[in-house]
Amino acid sequence: MQKVSYYLIATIVLFSFAFFMNSADYLRKPTNEQNNLALHVKNLDQNILEENWDEAEHNYIQLKKAWDEIVKKIQFSVEKDEINYININIARLNAYIKVEDDDGALAELYELEEHWNNLNR
Repeated sequence: MQKVSYYLIATIVLFSFAFFMNSADYLRKPTNEQNNLALHVKNLDQNILEENWDEAEHNYIQLKKAWDEIVKKIQFSVEKDEINYININIARLNAYIKVEDDDGALAELYELEEHWNNLNR
């Protein structure tokens, strides 16, 4: 009986780890408007195209907050490089918004969106 319980516990632990390590697609889904990264990217895209830099700065802050919340949930189920690529895109996006460079900001935003869409694939 004791031998069976050891195998059962080991099996449960292994399945739990496997489930957790493959849960990024589920964990990155928005639970509310504040952590909806895709919505913030869409809003930023619109702000940059309209050259509304004050609103773009506000939406950038919202995007950064959403990413900070999401990364805490997915950090164990996504490769570190993928998280770093998005962090770099967000940092560059901030710089382009501050200097009001619409071409650079859009390039970084679209690259960020591509990294986001291909996360954990």
